[in-house]
Amino acid sequence: MTRPATRQTHNSRSLRAGALGLLAGLASAPAALAAPKEDVAEAPAIQVFEPAYYTAFAPRSALDMVDQTPGFAIKENGGKRGMGAGEANVLIDSRRIPVKSMTVREALSRIGADRVVRIEITDGARLDVPGLSGQVINVITRPAEMSRRWEWNPEVSAGSSPRLERGRIIVGGNLQDWEYNIGLSSYAWSDRSTGPETLVNGAGQPIELRDEVERWNGRRHEVSAAFSNEGLSGTISNLGLLYAVNKDGRNELSWRSGLVSEDHLRTYDFGSDGENIKFNADHEFAFGSGRLKLIGLSANSSSTPTTLTTISSLAGGPPSGARVHVDKSAAETILRSEYAWNDGDADWQMAIEGTINELDTATEYTALSNGIYTDIPLSGGTSHVEERRTEAALIHGRDIGGGVFMQAVFGAEYSEISQSGANGRAREFVRPKGSLALSWSPLADWSANLRLERSVGQLDFSDFISSVNLADESGQQQSGNPEIVPEQSWDLALEANGEVSGLGPVRLKLYGRQIEDVNSSLVFGRTVNGDGSITVFEGPGNLESAVSYGIDISGTLATGDLGVPGGKIDWSASLRDSKVEDGVTGEGRALSGTRHSHYSVNFRQDLPGTPWAWGVGYQDSSNSPGYGVTQMTYRWDSSGSVGAFVQHKDIIGMNARLSVSNLLDTDERFLRVAHAGTLADPIAFAEDRTRTRGLQVGVNLSGTF
Repeated sequence: MTRPATRQTHNSRSLRAGALGLLAGLASAPAALAAPKEDVAEAPAIQVFEPAYYTAFAPRSALDMVDQTPGFAIKENGGKRGMGAGEANVLIDSRRIPVKSMTVREALSRIGADRVVRIEITDGARLDVPGLSGQVINVITRPAEMSRRWEWNPEVSAGSSPRLERGRIIVGGNLQDWEYNIGLSSYAWSDRSTGPETLVNGAGQPIELRDEVERWNGRRHEVSAAFSNEGLSGTISNLGLLYAVNKDGRNELSWRSGLVSEDHLRTYDFGSDGENIKFNADHEFAFGSGRLKLIGLSANSSSTPTTLTTISSLAGGPPSGARVHVDKSAAETILRSEYAWNDGDADWQMAIEGTINELDTATEYTALSNGIYTDIPLSGGTSHVEERRTEAALIHGRDIGGGVFMQAVFGAEYSEISQSGANGRAREFVRPKGSLALSWSPLADWSANLRLERSVGQLDFSDFISSVNLADESGQQQSGNPEIVPEQSWDLALEANGEVSGLGPVRLKLYGRQIEDVNSSLVFGRTVNGDGSITVFEGPGNLESAVSYGIDISGTLATGDLGVPGGKIDWSASLRDSKVEDGVTGEGRALSGTRHSHYSVNFRQDLPGTPWAWGVGYQDSSNSPGYGVTQMTYRWDSSGSVGAFVQHKDIIGMNARLSVSNLLDTDERFLRVAHAGTLADPIAFAEDRTRTRGLQVGVNLSGTF
């Protein structure tokens, strides 16, 4: 069921009221929380890992060290709006990595291991960093000295050419009063999968057999630079630059024979060239009784994706097919200011942010018949979409007694979205947002965090613009929707971290979301033609509401007490579920394509007294089906994935690692069920596919120069 953005469901009100009641109950019971107990930790629980802890792993960068920190997994910034809403759980010198300037893993990989003074794990809500909660790593570094590091990691897999253009060089040091870091990287990828596919009709009878080969490849070349300065007066300045070019390609050959048509070959070709440019800067200084920080980011990207399909009869004759070419360019400009101070009892911060997001798209759609391409009109395929957004927030954090720390964020955003072209219009929105987090350290080696957040999602501007899908052979046109609005949600999470006897450090997280204005595919029109066929017009839109919930648990077990010195087991498990009312059938289902479960177990042993290490890992996952308007898709693997590695930490000064993946030769399964019209109509046909990819071998060599 679709709904206006202003309506609210009973479930949403109930979950929000219950969550607020739970938080209010905790906040109103300071006497109980403050009751004297010998095992209550009044001070924040902080775990400290000195560089000596990581010596056995021979780390080259801060990333190598964080990856080997027990009981911790890096969380990237995610897709939240703006620069102040980062979800990353890593700080560098008690400061956030600028959202959208680079990934957490990239930022850590630029810091040499010799610069790391220590690594701290604490609760984010207790830090003077707004919006953080849960387990957070803080990497404390020393000033940079001249350093030069390199890495080369070629790969090869069955049936594809070696991928040699995979490596990077990082140079860092000091220039006058500035620290600098310059990186040059190249990343290439390619792979191949092969296997049979069977086409069955609505009655489940095979009507066509297919033999298919799919190849994909690409590369990305990137140059980046980062500069930082910390003045004697306490000013802190940072500059960042990035320029990257990338190329992506995909090709599929499908030889077909059966009852529905003469023997033929279908080819699918996709190619895209792209370019990315980013510039970010920030400057922090003392101002009045606090500190003022000014932040700016400018990002521009462009791409030219082209898709071409052809069908050629093996008996001869002119081919048929279609082609779609798109010119896309996107830009984002952000200016943000943050003013922070402490009144002696609490931390405060005010933040104001302004953002301009733009997307320009021009689409050409042509059909091939008798060797001639003919233009097909695509209403709404060429357009300019722009969002201007302003948001403000007040952040307040304080110790409320009994070892409980509270952080509250009160904010709101105003946005104006405009679009040109056939579907053009302008809209304005005002939305509240914010969060309330409570952090508690019940024991010296345990911490718990409860967080309630009102969040606003980020729209995909491509949903405003009409497009054509040639990948699944439907040629279905998807209409852009200028009425779509971003998702909003109430998010509740409880996280606990600590030591469990016999298991080592363990992290447990329970969470739930009440989502409004769920982004999904909707039916815009359904027409029964004179010959009985059905034409469906579809596009992106909003469903009324959905709920999702889950549990994550992970940890690290040292195996020394089990008779395996120098070894450890990193393990994790996730279970998730969700429910939404389908916009076509009206039936309850899971959110489209979301993960249901994920399990991983990774063993590593650094052999004591030697430079050798080895390991083996297993992972498996399952997802919900992909729900469209006219079809459903299912993806799964026949078994989990197993990989192994062996490492030597000093071969003429190099760190060398050989890895092998897909040891079980896992089959990739895919099933597409297409209906005669919408999902409420009878099934027209189904495609059942099995693909194999073979063994993959990689080498990683790294060192200094």
